[in-house]
Amino acid sequence: MKFDFVGSRWFQPLMIIILPLLLLLLAMVLNADICYFLLIILWIGMGLMLFCLPKMKD
Repeated sequence: MKFDFVGSRWFQPLMIIILPLLLLLLAMVLNADICYFLLIILWIGMGLMLFCLPKMKD
């Protein structure tokens, strides 16, 4: 198995921002429970932290 695409510049924003936003929109349309909303928002928040952590080293 090759996972070279995981480090590419388009894959990370897709998994951290675009895919969770699409899932959030789908959850809103389907009137999902609040737990799904919280999990998706947590996913987005943790992904954004992963973008910031490597840049904030001492």
